[in-house]
Amino acid sequence: MLSGFFFANYLLKFTFQSHNCFALFKILLFLFRYFFMQKLLCCLFLLLVFSQSKAQILSRKTYTIQYSETTPKIDGILDEALWNTAQNATHFTQTIPSPDQPSNFETEVKMVYGSKSIFVGAVMHQSKKELSKLLTARDETNNINADVFSVFFDTYDDHQNGYAFRVTAAGVQQDERLSGGDQYGDVSWDAVWISKVKMNDQGWCVEMEIPFSAIRFTTGDQMKWGVNFFRLQRKKNENSYWNPINVQQSGFLAQTALLDGFQKMKPPVRLFFISLPLAWLFRKSLRR
Repeated sequence: MLSGFFFANYLLKFTFQSHNCFALFKILLFLFRYFFMQKLLCCLFLLLVFSQSKAQILSRKTYTIQYSETTPKIDGILDEALWNTAQNATHFTQTIPSPDQPSNFETEVKMVYGSKSIFVGAVMHQSKKELSKLLTARDETNNINADVFSVFFDTYDDHQNGYAFRVTAAGVQQDERLSGGDQYGDVSWDAVWISKVKMNDQGWCVEMEIPFSAIRFTTGDQMKWGVNFFRLQRKKNENSYWNPINVQQSGFLAQTALLDGFQKMKPPVRLFFISLPLAWLFRKSLRR
């Protein structure tokens, strides 16, 4: 832009000195078009960026979680009354094999929370012949011959840190602490949580209880998290998410849905234990 300005100034001086009015008119017309087009292109670029960011915000789904005085029995059967009033998350979107297309399999996910835990219930509709449920060791759910359901929490909604809880159709658990906004994280991190899988005529169901003491989060009246649900249907090799994921966009946690509805949450009590020899050494060091 600056070099163009100096070049235009030089042309104008030269034209004035040569007293060529027609050339002066052509140069003025050229300069008008040059600077006008630059400003126009700049405005169009900013408008494009703004429209894309706005579209991403508008496309973010919201799950409003409800508080429940009663807690469900974790048995893989969603027959308690509390599930009837919970919001139902459906209409998953593929990333594999057909990005941005609706999933070929119906999935329903519901959540409630109590004073100590958050509860997740999911129904994966499919026929029994389409089910894959290879039994593996804990924390071995990647690239196995089994259907998988996962829930992701971005408990600070900062798009950087979060947690993943996965359960296979065989009932195998895997949990990860996420960082850097990625989908996969530290598999060596092990939380204490409960899950149960049950097969039925509709497909397979999973119930999960994740204690608040197992994860880190801020408390307050307006507490909001990021959340997403994932389903792998192994025989069709279909990956799908509740909140759509753009595989060309970096930042997996930045593409989560909004989880709100929490009210007057209290921070959980986290206990840690010190063995007697360590406690004796610690007390002795204080006396010095």
